[in-house]
Amino acid sequence: MHGYSFFSDNGFWVHLRGSKTDPFRAGHTVMISPSGHSVCAVRAMQHFLRLRSGSTHEPLFRFANGCYLTRGTFTSRLRSLLRDAGFQEANYAGHSFRIGAATTAAAAGLPPWLIQSLGRWSSDSCQRYVRVSRQTLQRVPPLLASTSNARAAYLG
Repeated sequence: MHGYSFFSDNGFWVHLRGSKTDPFRAGHTVMISPSGHSVCAVRAMQHFLRLRSGSTHEPLFRFANGCYLTRGTFTSRLRSLLRDAGFQEANYAGHSFRIGAATTAAAAGLPPWLIQSLGRWSSDSCQRYVRVSRQTLQRVPPLLASTSNARAAYLG
């Protein structure tokens, strides 16, 4: 991430220099709004920035020695923490956050077009990222059986 600015307690903007979803590397500015819950990116960022020194025009995450956080270092540290917590770290990478975000958004009932927009997908490929839980799949048969079409087909 490169560059950020707050626009009060109502959220902040983060400028991403480039990504896979930005083929011309023009960058993309993302608005982060408060959730109004105990898990809130805006409050977490405000707390982080109180502890951090530096310019709003430099990369957001850096180590005490001044080195910036890279994708490789992030993935390595993530896998180390997952391994320590008892997870199969090989199953996770930075991309896992895109999968988790798409899955969480779908579980919250967000429409596919909004999930696509939030993840900056240029096509409906975001739907391949959504993982359907066992609990969701177990709720399907009763829903299907309760439709009038299912009863009519059965009574035929």
